[in-house]
Amino acid sequence: MISDSKTRIRRGKIKKIIRLVASFVLVGLTATIIAYVPFYVEEKEKNLASIAVDAATSEFSQWLEDFSQIAERLSKIPVVRSGKIPDIVSFLSEYARTAPKEIEKIIYIDKNGRGYYNTGEVFDLSDRAYFRSIMIDKSADRIVANPFAARSTDNLIAAIVYAVKDDSDNVKGLLFVSINAEKLGEKMQKLRFSNDSYGWAIDSAGRIFAHNDESIMNKMTIRNSPDFGFRGLAEREREIVGANESGRFLYNDSSGKSRVVFYSPIDASPNWVYCVSIDKNFFGYDRAILLVALIAVALFSFLTALIVKSVDFRR
Repeated sequence: MISDSKTRIRRGKIKKIIRLVASFVLVGLTATIIAYVPFYVEEKEKNLASIAVDAATSEFSQWLEDFSQIAERLSKIPVVRSGKIPDIVSFLSEYARTAPKEIEKIIYIDKNGRGYYNTGEVFDLSDRAYFRSIMIDKSADRIVANPFAARSTDNLIAAIVYAVKDDSDNVKGLLFVSINAEKLGEKMQKLRFSNDSYGWAIDSAGRIFAHNDESIMNKMTIRNSPDFGFRGLAEREREIVGANESGRFLYNDSSGKSRVVFYSPIDASPNWVYCVSIDKNFFGYDRAILLVALIAVALFSFLTALIVKSVDFRR
């Protein structure tokens, strides 16, 4: 009888230990699942943000392509192909009155590099790289140039240039359409995830030419970003400059704030990249509080159940 009693007591202790271990395992599994859910949601939100940035980039690419088509059509109009400067200037002046507001200048450039503006100005543009590429080296018929300072206004512009050819396919001149970089910047700010998110663009040399901060625009490159107080950008130079696919990574801005940058290559451009920067806390702050609360509730519930089970109410 005594032996049977000891056996029952020993079995009871073993069952309690098993229940205790099982309870702790269950608590651990539950806490793990609860912890994973918010971060799973965060990852899904980041993926959706990437899709939104890609969609905005496609829209921007189409917008740039539309301006390229304008320049191409102008280069093929008979009066432009005629090479008669007074007629060309008169036509460009008239066309500019109804041209999209983003266009800053329309220029016909003759074979000697003299640029005749729709505004009546004339500048020597023979030293420009796009002129040499099309007229002298004949290495291209169309160029979308990285942003540069305009000779007539000193504004930062992006230029789309087409060769103007005669009936024998000989290049007689160039048709130049410029877009104000500030207009580009306005276009890139339209996608907003929060009051603290903003868009920017990088040219093929890694220079930031569109940004909501004028102290950065056209001055900061990805490589020299540490000089402006940024951390984590320069290390990603190879990844982001001239990127051929979308991506994202963390960096710290000049104020030390941790941010996520989503980037996407711009088609119809010379390897430009569109970026949207979002405060890292935008994705995780509220859920972090929820996570702690859920884990606390789960632990309290299981520990309460465990205590209740361990109490022998028969005593």
